[in-house]
Amino acid sequence: MNNISNKERFRKIMLRSNMIVSEFFSKWKHFSFSYAIFSSAWWLGWYISPLKKICYWGFLKKSQYMLKYFNTHFEESIQKYKNIQTQTTTICTQYRIWVFWAQGENNMPELVHICYQNAKKLHGDSLILITNDNISEYVEIPNYIYDKLKQGIISYTHFSDILRVSLLAKYGGIWIDATCWLACKIPNYILTLDIISSNTKNVTQIPLWSNSRWCAWGIGTNKIKHPYFVFITEMLYKYWEKENYLIDYQLIDFLLYLGYSIIPTAKKSIDLLPEINPDRNKLWNLLNLPYDMEQYKAITQNTWLFKLSYKSSLQKTINGKTTYFGYLNNISNGQQ
Repeated sequence: MNNISNKERFRKIMLRSNMIVSEFFSKWKHFSFSYAIFSSAWWLGWYISPLKKICYWGFLKKSQYMLKYFNTHFEESIQKYKNIQTQTTTICTQYRIWVFWAQGENNMPELVHICYQNAKKLHGDSLILITNDNISEYVEIPNYIYDKLKQGIISYTHFSDILRVSLLAKYGGIWIDATCWLACKIPNYILTLDIISSNTKNVTQIPLWSNSRWCAWGIGTNKIKHPYFVFITEMLYKYWEKENYLIDYQLIDFLLYLGYSIIPTAKKSIDLLPEINPDRNKLWNLLNLPYDMEQYKAITQNTWLFKLSYKSSLQKTINGKTTYFGYLNNISNGQQ
């Protein structure tokens, strides 16, 4: 984000460095020394521009390792869905918009609450807030996953990955991360799509499994029991039944890629998606800057969903002027 202080920048560098070192030794212990090298190379290249080639090398190598790992340990599930031809034709009769905040609305950080209030204002009863208190009303997640969540083996970030695909597999609809800003109501054509996600067309190859074809923070389907989401749900359940350590921070992205690779109907649906929310990352970089009406109109002209974050200090005014964050707050409170 713009206007980050040198102190904040140094703090982030130290946190990332400690994370990479800690993760290296953990992956060496739980998986293999070579995999730890591949993963660390990816992280270093991701954060340090001159090491870009190392990032691509690490990504290629860790991808090969993970494909071998999953094909070895979960072959039965992969073969069950590989080249599956039958697909449910059951359309959602109620297209739900799923948002998750474990501690509930009263404990949301300010930015999350602003995003939630705005989404609720736009979509009313279609918006379902999932919390720790009502998960069991919607989906049955295996007890061993809850046990590992309580033990800290599974983080809430990765528990939300399990929850999102479980909900989409059972009900369809669209999952939106709690830190997403809806600039307007979700367009009607989105509700007709077999699989929907923000994506960008014709981009340079990037070292991510999505390669801009999908975003896990805003993804969905207009079908009930879509095999793509049923498959990913099954894989996550079985992975955490077997393991007590996360093989990759972006495991959900890898599984979205694996499902895309083996389920032809899912691949076709994703490949045929129109470009959706191409400017999805631009609003985050503006939050602490003075609000500019023309600029906001420009970035929301072809983008209705933006990914934000609450983990940096945000200001509603700067030098006496309303910031973009202040403007979003005003919208959510009905002041605009």
